[in-house]
Amino acid sequence: MQQGETVQFYNYGIVKNIGTRENENTIARNLYRVLREFDEEDVDLIYSESFAMNGIGKAIMNRLEKAAGHMHLQATEITKKQKYRRVIFVSEADSAVGPMAAELLCHQDLEQEYIIESGGLVVLFPEPVNQKAEAIMKSAQMTLENHVSKQFDGSNLQGDTLVLTLNETIKNKVLSDYENVKNVYTINEFVGVSEELPNPYGKPPLTAYGECFEILTAYR
Repeated sequence: MQQGETVQFYNYGIVKNIGTRENENTIARNLYRVLREFDEEDVDLIYSESFAMNGIGKAIMNRLEKAAGHMHLQATEITKKQKYRRVIFVSEADSAVGPMAAELLCHQDLEQEYIIESGGLVVLFPEPVNQKAEAIMKSAQMTLENHVSKQFDGSNLQGDTLVLTLNETIKNKVLSDYENVKNVYTINEFVGVSEELPNPYGKPPLTAYGECFEILTAYR
């Protein structure tokens, strides 16, 4: 359960807006309803932000603590359990398959929050996504219309960043150019599949990108 001021920062799981910090009465009014909804949805775990322990906030926290069996978790305790917190898909130009893979992952029902993005090894200038790739995504009710290609920079990546490349050649280039980068895998290697994604070059664009889309979807 999140408050209106922070709900946009949560992208995965069932996210419910319980009210606003500016008017805690909205939180008090919605609390029981939201807890009943979670109970009806038969979820395994419920996480809630904490509230100020004064005024009506104290009553809200008392109710939440009873529902949680008086269990408190610090955010640092949760993040320590996450092996990866950021996922970057790396392609050659960041204009088609890499962004497609990132967007597909964003639409998955994930168990934790990730920063998901893509980048290219050779991006001379920012450009929109390939129109054929966008057509494939739109056919699946997704879009890359706001995507702008950007250069991949592995010089300051943290240890909790997972780098997924489209093929072995790009993986080796990343490892060669950025010696300190860890956690670099081809996409197929990471999901435990032997065959790499097909190279769209030289094929009819819709056919090529459609094939990549189907393979990426099967990786779920």
